[in-house]
Amino acid sequence: MPASTETIHYVCTVRSSRAKAVDLARAEIAALLRDCDLTLPAGGPLSERPGVYWVDLAEVHARTMEERAARLGYTERIEELAATGPPRRNRPDGPLKWKGSWYDPLTVWESDPEEVRLSSPDMRDFALRGEDGRVRTARGYRGDGSSLGPKALPVPDCRLLVNLVFAPEVRSLLDPFAGAGGIVHEASRNGYSVTSMDIEPNVAPGLEGLGATHQEGDAGAMPFDSASFDAIATELPYAEERPGTVRRWTDEMLRVLRPGARCAVMCSLAQRDAIAAAASRERAVVELSEEIDRRGTRVAVIALRR
Repeated sequence: MPASTETIHYVCTVRSSRAKAVDLARAEIAALLRDCDLTLPAGGPLSERPGVYWVDLAEVHARTMEERAARLGYTERIEELAATGPPRRNRPDGPLKWKGSWYDPLTVWESDPEEVRLSSPDMRDFALRGEDGRVRTARGYRGDGSSLGPKALPVPDCRLLVNLVFAPEVRSLLDPFAGAGGIVHEASRNGYSVTSMDIEPNVAPGLEGLGATHQEGDAGAMPFDSASFDAIATELPYAEERPGTVRRWTDEMLRVLRPGARCAVMCSLAQRDAIAAAASRERAVVELSEEIDRRGTRVAVIALRR
């Protein structure tokens, strides 16, 4: 039988902690479903809810969307608008009217708060090598507290960055500023072959324990061949804002990416222009550049395509 060409309308609700980052949530789901027939309408029903956006998807891709939804970081609920008849009486939980038709919003996926909690850095064991060379396990390791040292991204941000570089052909992923391993953890759980890198030697055992092939070193001079990786997802050290250093990091990330591959970076606003300048010089395409407020700190999320 031929595949259905019907379109399903979905209402998507952004995670409450990221409710103001609707544009990033839209970009994330569009990237995660980039191989599906997806459109993102500018408006739709239930717009009175905070942090809502809409997705129209060909019915043939509905199962793919539901399977991949568990990877989402910024979206917490997806509802399908199922066609129905008008209500017999007005009820707040009854069907809704949109464009002259009646629909029942049916939840097809919802984020599990307990799963997200258990995936957080606070709940993970992380192996650290001390100055004496001995490896000790730290519970809930989130970095050393220094401005340039390792740190741990929250789960939604890790998932966002990994999803922004998604493509069906992606197999290998590099995090050149791996820190406490949040991105490594999310990429590994989704089946990628992950390579981590960090200039701090003490985090190597922990990153390897999360499933990465680890390399200690400076991200401004990576020991990898050109065009080695299918994707890069990372968070830059915010304190390093010298344009020359940031451009060197970006040059290296683009060098080790395969042609057509993507890089997603979370950085300080002060670093954004240097990244864009390096991308332009290397003729990389800036597919996304959005600001987000992370607990009072304004940062940028940038996605580049080689």
